[in-house]
Amino acid sequence: MWTRRIAIVLATSICGCAGGDKPTAPPATASVAIALSAPSATIARGASQTTIISLTRGGGYSGAVTLAAEGLPANVTATFAPASLLGSTLTSTLTLSVGPTAPVGFASVTIRASGTGVTADTEPYNLTVQRAPLVIQPGGAAFSVSRGGRATVSLAIVRFNYPGAVDLSVEGLPSGLTASFTPNALTDTLSVLTLSAAAGATLGTAVVTVRGTGMDGATATAPISLTVAVAGSGGSVAWRWCDVSSLPAWFAYRSGTTGPFTRVTVGANATYTFTLTADVGTVAYVQTTNGYPAGFINFATISELVTIGQEACYSAPTRKSLTANVAGLSVSQAVRIRVGGGGADVSFPATSTPVDFVTDGVTDLLASRSIPDSGDPSRLPDRFIVRRSVNYPAGSTIPLLDFAGSEAFAPATATLTIANADGGDLTVGASFATARGVVGALEYPQNMLTSSTSYPRFGVPTAQLQAGDYHVITVLRGGGIAGDDYRSAAQYNREFVDRIVTLGPMLEQPALSTLATAPYARLRAAGTWQSEYDGELEVVYEQTTGALKYWTIVGTRAYSGVGTSTYEFDIPDFSAVDGFNVSWGLSAGVQTDVAPVGRSLPVLAFSESAAFLTATRRRQVVTP
Repeated sequence: MWTRRIAIVLATSICGCAGGDKPTAPPATASVAIALSAPSATIARGASQTTIISLTRGGGYSGAVTLAAEGLPANVTATFAPASLLGSTLTSTLTLSVGPTAPVGFASVTIRASGTGVTADTEPYNLTVQRAPLVIQPGGAAFSVSRGGRATVSLAIVRFNYPGAVDLSVEGLPSGLTASFTPNALTDTLSVLTLSAAAGATLGTAVVTVRGTGMDGATATAPISLTVAVAGSGGSVAWRWCDVSSLPAWFAYRSGTTGPFTRVTVGANATYTFTLTADVGTVAYVQTTNGYPAGFINFATISELVTIGQEACYSAPTRKSLTANVAGLSVSQAVRIRVGGGGADVSFPATSTPVDFVTDGVTDLLASRSIPDSGDPSRLPDRFIVRRSVNYPAGSTIPLLDFAGSEAFAPATATLTIANADGGDLTVGASFATARGVVGALEYPQNMLTSSTSYPRFGVPTAQLQAGDYHVITVLRGGGIAGDDYRSAAQYNREFVDRIVTLGPMLEQPALSTLATAPYARLRAAGTWQSEYDGELEVVYEQTTGALKYWTIVGTRAYSGVGTSTYEFDIPDFSAVDGFNVSWGLSAGVQTDVAPVGRSLPVLAFSESAAFLTATRRRQVVTP
């Protein structure tokens, strides 16, 4: 009996329980574990990519967890937003940024999560560094050159953060053609290819290849269809409409600067195809909306008509919708988000918003937080976020945009001085564009300003810029001297520092004269080309009394001819052209709004301090 009691006491002491109770389990071991949304990445030099890190806590562990990246190649940096996970925060965005001199090839990187009193957890991350890509974008796909003549092709070099020089060359030129580039060894992003045809150059169409070769072996090519014709022989032109609902009710063309117009009917793929027998020509068409006519006339060279015809068909890219969550907002603050052509705004206290119409593919993201300005009803930006090389899946959530975190940065400030404003009211703003085509206004909204000529504005600091980035400073001057006077300038600069932006002069009104009053009113606009607006002149005629009628005439300086200082752009007589309805023409004896617009040559690609100028001056006349 005594022996049995001793055994029971010993058993109770060993198990720590009494009577029929079962032994208790030891306390769970505290732990941390991380998972990566993607275990590998291929990143080009000069680019960056994001990965989401998810944290799982075990055993009741609630301490701070610090994130780090180990084994990074030279000139590759890692940032975490946030770098330390506290409390209920269980995700962080890792951004790997590859510098322009990072070694090309594979590297095994380790992501480590550690905390006090807990065993660290690690996850492998496979990084492949590639040479930075180059892309060559010609200012059109097809060009013509006559024997004894020259053709120019604007080339935009999209660098995707590629910093080195690029040598340009042409392959596959037909016999008798030579090519030159201005410049050739390109350190910027814009070059002009000049193709010169000898008198005996081989006739016909050939596909030539423009090649760009970088210092580290990176290459890019672009095909161009080139037609060599006899002097003054012109070539084929095709205008295609992707939106069949906007097909013209009537379409015609004319070769040269005089002679009859020929009607063209729509062919396959909603395309109007015709052949010019001269190096310049005119295209005219009429669209009808709700029964009201809108006529368009283009006086241009054959290469310009080819380019305009390509622009008539806009192939919409694949779009997607995303969701954005923001943090770091307080009362009266707001955020503007732009990514891949899509965008959204969100204001406190909201923290989430859909982001629609985002182009599918690799792009960049720009977001700005703005605060109210007591002296201005508009908002002023105080924090920016720029994410590079992102391609979020359709329907997914953009990783948190935390304006209180380390990813956000303060804007650069600079004073913009507006020259030649002549005391008019000004609207001044700044936008930011990257090599991937992301454009976003840096102010929310663009401030409406007064007749002052100096303004502090906001941009992306130099330390945050990559190759291919640039700022676009826009100025609009409206109202004032001698009737409606609107002038604008868009100036392209890389670094956001103090700048002077010079507006062009007032547009000189073209002289209007009447060519005919029946069967419809035909007007002529004549004048002298202004050097600041020597790209093209557009004249818009609008009649709102009685039947609404709207005609737009656009003539280019190249159509007028090299060395020609004056222009004459007429509304032609289409009454004898098959299918033209004379009721579409302007009515005689009716008040008509006339709005001429002068434009400089467009800026096809970023070039430091390049500027695109426009000007318009409205007036009213009564057609005879």
